[in-house]
Amino acid sequence: MEEKHLSYWIRIPVLAVDLLIAAVLYLVSVIVLFRNTPTAAELGYNIGSQQVAGQQSQVILLGALVWLVYSLLVSLLFNKSLGHLLLGIKLSSHDNSKFRNVFSVILSPLVFFDKLLGVSLVRSRKINPFIKVFTVLASLGSLIAIPGLLLYVFLIGFIFLAPRTSTDDNFTLCGERFCLVKANTSCEKNLDFVRSRVVEIVGKNFTGTGFLISDSLVLTNYHVVEQEPVVSIRESNGRISEAKVYNANPDLDTAILVGQFTKGEHIQFVNPTDFGEGTTDLYAIGFPSSVLRQAGTGPLTVTSGIYSAFLDYKDEGFQLVQTDAAANPGNSGGPLVNKCGQVFGMVTLSEKFDPYTNEIKEGLNYAISSTTLVPELNRLSN
Repeated sequence: MEEKHLSYWIRIPVLAVDLLIAAVLYLVSVIVLFRNTPTAAELGYNIGSQQVAGQQSQVILLGALVWLVYSLLVSLLFNKSLGHLLLGIKLSSHDNSKFRNVFSVILSPLVFFDKLLGVSLVRSRKINPFIKVFTVLASLGSLIAIPGLLLYVFLIGFIFLAPRTSTDDNFTLCGERFCLVKANTSCEKNLDFVRSRVVEIVGKNFTGTGFLISDSLVLTNYHVVEQEPVVSIRESNGRISEAKVYNANPDLDTAILVGQFTKGEHIQFVNPTDFGEGTTDLYAIGFPSSVLRQAGTGPLTVTSGIYSAFLDYKDEGFQLVQTDAAANPGNSGGPLVNKCGQVFGMVTLSEKFDPYTNEIKEGLNYAISSTTLVPELNRLSN
């Protein structure tokens, strides 16, 4: 059958077909590999951080890997690409080398590189109507595929060449995911902001409190979730979703839950020692349990008190914040904050009874200090 050599421009619709097929394979691969994985940004990293860049690089390089596998397998099977096959085109060289053809397909995004390999495109002078129609459609598809290829190349350059930071904290650059911000009494945020980030943790036989430290992480006490690694999370907007224990430290009664939650600004942690004991108002926010409250339906409560003391247990390696803000069962895991919505600590226990005098105690409520929480969060979240 008589054949004719084709114009170099026929490579454009051929490449468009292969790029569109590879794009579908790439999309499926991304969904399968990353659908249950929270992004680094959701885990609290700044968009410009090394961590986010690393995850972006994985996704971008997956595209290159998908193309390499696709083009290699197809060219080995058919001695050409699916684009050539669907458009009725053959690869031709002076020695009909399969090696040349394989490399020609793999490097086809360079469009004219096959000329350096001595490979030309040929097709029968008599082609059926289907091939003619498909060539037209492929030419139209190139209006999407070629700009998509250029965008992909741009993203590669941007991901690998753009400068990176290590945090999105506007107050201090600590080089970690979570930081203690400098004391700021201008109150850029308030209690309403913190209330929107506090969640109720509902298990089969318990309720507790936690708060969002990123778009996919909830901080709470370990004793709240130690019996059930998978719980329900009720947000302030009524949204209910599932979360599971991501990591925990029973010794510090600290646990991180992972899930997909409502996006919002992140809570700020401050060093309690930057504020005056006995003069700073604090607020405990949470979902206290009660026989009159049905699990998962009770309102969020706020109790106020004074920053009583900062307790540093150096030998044990942790610090507590003492307050007389009322904390009841169910409040465990909730934030203890100042009027600016800055977190002093996480409510963890109340001392209600003196075993030596049998007297009822009031105003002895404790929170794990932010100075203990922040380093532990950076360790657990990694």
